[in-house]
Amino acid sequence: RWCEFSVGVPPSGRTSFFMEPVMHTTTSRPDAQHPQPINEVARVAIALPEDTSFYSDQRFIAVAFDASADGVTHEILGASRPTLPFLAGYEIFSKLCGDRAIRTVDGALRANGETITPERYLGLWRIAISQPLTPPRFTERYGYAAYAVLGGQFDGLRGKRKSWSSSPFETFDDFEAAHRDRIEYLDDGRCFRIELDLRLTHAARDAFYLESFLSSAGQCEGSDTSIVLKSVDPSRTPSAKTPSAQSDLFTPIAEAA
Repeated sequence: RWCEFSVGVPPSGRTSFFMEPVMHTTTSRPDAQHPQPINEVARVAIALPEDTSFYSDQRFIAVAFDASADGVTHEILGASRPTLPFLAGYEIFSKLCGDRAIRTVDGALRANGETITPERYLGLWRIAISQPLTPPRFTERYGYAAYAVLGGQFDGLRGKRKSWSSSPFETFDDFEAAHRDRIEYLDDGRCFRIELDLRLTHAARDAFYLESFLSSAGQCEGSDTSIVLKSVDPSRTPSAKTPSAQSDLFTPIAEAA
């Protein structure tokens, strides 16, 4: 058979269906020449507030969850670039088409253990983007909290005026005053690091405009800028070691037309 149905029951108890073509092949133990395929079991678009950036389009943090015998890991799309991966929808698809979607062609990336065409794989992401989660809802659903982590050197930043007219901070000093309790002062006060919990009001916005100060001071390249997912509710943290944990993580859904 070339196709089969996979039926799942989400935590709500409502049964839904996920249909993918299944290629029945014989696999051997993975080695250096034949590595274990990536098994993507969930994908989430975290919707950031409208005031996150100067740009008018919706911004997301795109997270792919991959399962293996050792557990479930996550990949944040765009995390390799030296700026915060606050992506517009078209940027998400650009990242996917340049990496993960290509891997589906030869089965190096699968969806819930099944082979999938690039078109259907991108269709799953279209559904995720059309049904995004807010940062608090993401924590409730998956047990992780998303933090924006940034850092730099005070030299060249203090007194720096804003680059964007929409910034609520006229100067970097205003940002420092607003977040003094959250800033970690390092290297005898010459450097700093800050973690902004994106569940909090204006946290994504403040991270974006702090990054603009760093950029205008020439400190983005090599700076401590990233999105970090922290497990805040271990009871909800997914595990691939039991079937129930994986089914909790991956809620089958009807494929987009």
